[in-house]
Amino acid sequence: DTLDVQAGAGGNIGTGGGLFLSASGDADVVGIATVTNAAANTVLAIDALGAIRVAPATGALRVENGNGGFAGQIALTAPRIEAISDLARADIAGLSTTAINIRLGQNDGRPNDLGYFSASGLTFNASDALLIQNSGASVLFADRRGFVGDNVTINTAGATSVIVINGIIGGATGIAAIGLANIPGSFDPRSTINGCLILGGATCRTTGTGDPIQDLIDEQIDPKERKDADLFTNMLVELRGDRKMGEDALLDDPVTGAGNEDLWIGDADCDTENPAEAVCDVASDSVIEPAQ
Repeated sequence: DTLDVQAGAGGNIGTGGGLFLSASGDADVVGIATVTNAAANTVLAIDALGAIRVAPATGALRVENGNGGFAGQIALTAPRIEAISDLARADIAGLSTTAINIRLGQNDGRPNDLGYFSASGLTFNASDALLIQNSGASVLFADRRGFVGDNVTINTAGATSVIVINGIIGGATGIAAIGLANIPGSFDPRSTINGCLILGGATCRTTGTGDPIQDLIDEQIDPKERKDADLFTNMLVELRGDRKMGEDALLDDPVTGAGNEDLWIGDADCDTENPAEAVCDVASDSVIEPAQ
């Protein structure tokens, strides 16, 4: 199902107007709702007392100008705002923010560069949680998608509010998008954008094992996103067989003890025919006869 609303003269809403929807319970977006011919202040808004849920396989909210580019505003208000698959929703039930971040980094469907929300401005008012699953081609930070907005504002209710989202802000992807998000309030410190901690600074810090090197490997960092990219152009550890060894024995010559060196006397040819009566001193290439 689709909902197409045109703004401006002759449209369904006036220039600078908006489409405002409300729900006394949950609001499920199962189709694509698009406001076209929008101006900068055209608004598509949904206010729900329950959750706002967008079905990733079929649903999306978009505001576009007359040329099909991003325009206007999308404003969503609900305790919980989600754009995640049913499978992901079942998987993350009862999990920590750390585990939710890892799961929502996986795309359960086909790649979708536009994601589930696209407009010039995106405002999410989520007191409980804002969850937007990766819709990109891979889990690499720069490949992650889920929304597109020139300006993104997230209003939370406090330190328990969870933010795990993936998308593009102001044309920036991956780690670069984090600093462009406007989040004036406090939130769960383990919250992430594009797989990286929002509070992690310019260098991505993930919420994985707690081991920085292992986290980087697990998250499959794209070397293009890091200034020290050379660190990741070669394998960290490479194991291969020793061609020189082949099928040869570990020891080519037998190893024997030489007894008490203080009792060694005389010398002879190493090629003695009675090895039981003499011990070859390898260092001097001679035979030492044991004392009688």
